[in-house]
Amino acid sequence: MALTDEQIERYSRHIILKEVGAKGQKKLLNAKVLIIGAGGLGAPAAMYLGAAGVGTIGIADADEVDLSNLQRQIIHQTADVGKAKVQSAKETINAMNPDVEVRTYREFITSENIMDIIADYDFILILSLMEADNPVLNAFRVDEEKTGDKRGISNFVIKRKRRYLPSFFYNRGGRNGIFSIYDSDAG
Repeated sequence: MALTDEQIERYSRHIILKEVGAKGQKKLLNAKVLIIGAGGLGAPAAMYLGAAGVGTIGIADADEVDLSNLQRQIIHQTADVGKAKVQSAKETINAMNPDVEVRTYREFITSENIMDIIADYDFILILSLMEADNPVLNAFRVDEEKTGDKRGISNFVIKRKRRYLPSFFYNRGGRNGIFSIYDSDAG
């Protein structure tokens, strides 16, 4: 796949980086990332991934845009209040970058539907207010162990009494693992 003149101009700041270049930009355009949660964490992630030219972005969220969301969920606008967050996010990303295919899932992600939803994605960002031991993550981990799934999954979890910071689920050299940072001062 050759980059068009418009893509070369749009992604020129990536292309001039020796770590990315045209080859890396083509990989981004072919990448598929699923974002679970279109709120305070998922909204800016979706915008940055869309601007960067990630070719397919899936967004899963069952919620609607509320006026109180707008001060932190930058993908949504006042005119979007009452609209499904996934639809608002899709419209914003497509207006910013027509190269991006946005797939929407206006549903709660559960242990019953997660494997079907993530099937086509290379990387999964869980950017919602899920518990650290959420059955969704457990379903992914169990399947990963069975299938040797090589996709990356990043999970950002917030819990009221204990603050969980980013956790990354990975498969490196055939070894599955979880790297997480726990702030013990959060009590």
